[in-house]
Amino acid sequence: MEDLRSKLLIIELDGASWDVMDPLIKAGKLPNISRLINKGASGTLLSDPPLISPRLWVSIFSGKRSEEHGIEFFGSSSKMVRTKRIWDICNDRSLTVGVFGSFVTWPPYPVNGFIIPSLFSVGPETYPSEYQFLQELTLGERSKNHAGRRSSSRIRDFADYARKFKKYGVSVSTILEGLKFSARNFLKRPPQDERYWKKGVLHQRICTELFTSLYRRYNPHFATFHIHLCDAFSHRYWKYYEPEKFRNVDADAVARYGSVIPNAYIESDRTVGEFVSTAGPDATVIILSDHGSQAMETLRESFKLKPDVFLGFLGIDKTVIPANIGFMTFLYFQDKELMKKVSGTIEAMVFSDNQQKVFDVIYEESMFGVRLTEKLWGTAIDPGREIDAGGLGRIEFSRLFSPHKMDVSGDHKLEGVLIVSGPGIREGVKIPDSSIYDITPTSLAVMGLPVARDMTGRVISEIFASAPDLKYVDSYDPKGAAEPDQEEIDVDKVTSRLKALGYL
Repeated sequence: MEDLRSKLLIIELDGASWDVMDPLIKAGKLPNISRLINKGASGTLLSDPPLISPRLWVSIFSGKRSEEHGIEFFGSSSKMVRTKRIWDICNDRSLTVGVFGSFVTWPPYPVNGFIIPSLFSVGPETYPSEYQFLQELTLGERSKNHAGRRSSSRIRDFADYARKFKKYGVSVSTILEGLKFSARNFLKRPPQDERYWKKGVLHQRICTELFTSLYRRYNPHFATFHIHLCDAFSHRYWKYYEPEKFRNVDADAVARYGSVIPNAYIESDRTVGEFVSTAGPDATVIILSDHGSQAMETLRESFKLKPDVFLGFLGIDKTVIPANIGFMTFLYFQDKELMKKVSGTIEAMVFSDNQQKVFDVIYEESMFGVRLTEKLWGTAIDPGREIDAGGLGRIEFSRLFSPHKMDVSGDHKLEGVLIVSGPGIREGVKIPDSSIYDITPTSLAVMGLPVARDMTGRVISEIFASAPDLKYVDSYDPKGAAEPDQEEIDVDKVTSRLKALGYL
């Protein structure tokens, strides 16, 4: 084991934007984040389209582009990652690591520390295995496998989870809050929008306390924790946060849910404060987002594609993973020949009455994004209008599209957040726009580990109080890395998980 310049803790504030943070900072509502900004360096972190989180987070932690690390879309497993990520580099050097909630960490693998996979996992496995109970609860494994069980059995399940939570570091007050939340849902059935945000906050508090316990247990040289609240709530509640940017937003709903997005940042600041205290003064802390968030573009009339109907019409079954992001539906293909064939069919689809093109298509390596062509944005379309798909026949517009009611009202944007604070970091520095590819080289420099010359980004040298003594290696990745194992994807499970998380 080698001596480190500094321990490193990264807090993944998914989807965070300065546009939301700055007013809260000025109002004194983010005291822990404010202290890190004042004592360190901060600036805008630029992402890299398409803004699909698994792809971006693997790029952030490897310093490599998707064509190198092999991850493009949801549903990818850790076995498909072709490059070393920061925790792999540290683990290979016998340093202790802790990973909690990061994308593309399922299935977990043995490390000198712990790996608790992300919300998007399709299985309950953790490392070490005794934390599997958290993933079971998150994924709903028991309720799914034991549907129809009597309420007394479900109560015993809650009691069992409560015992495990307490054993592994969750406070009694948080456990009681969870029991109260479950009881209220069972007895009163509050609106889904209310249940969603309260469940999200409760889940983060449980994970915060579990991570804190794990951190104290392992004292990792490198650790990272993923916060998904800001991203998830931005997608769902932006129309209540900025109702003036949308049409006909219910005033009562604005009163109930207008503070949900700010509260996601406030709750995240609480988590940041607890982690900074736990890590101690000898740790460097980095807070970053993979992209920012903003209001979706609003149109007089808008429509969203029905992925299941669309794929069925194209004759595709269980080989493609869809996900809605903004007005775009991304389709990820395991079979590139099928992708080529299908894309040609989609591009040729026209309205039967005037031969007007129906879809715009944007291509990536193993996927494409499809949406209603821009010329049709904001226009009223007769639901019975027919679409001609050549040899596949014709289909009514209303069968493929539904009116977009802005149930998803927040979208991704390029500009994210970056904050770095700790020993040897300059105070009060504004970082010039940097890239997500700069995070791994900079993180290695912060810890005093060699930077790989084949990484895409650079060391953000402006943040250091004195020029770091940089060391280099040619690469951390094995030569001739194999293509990722596409057979790892279970389309049914991935699609089910994306539906549960609001991407379909």
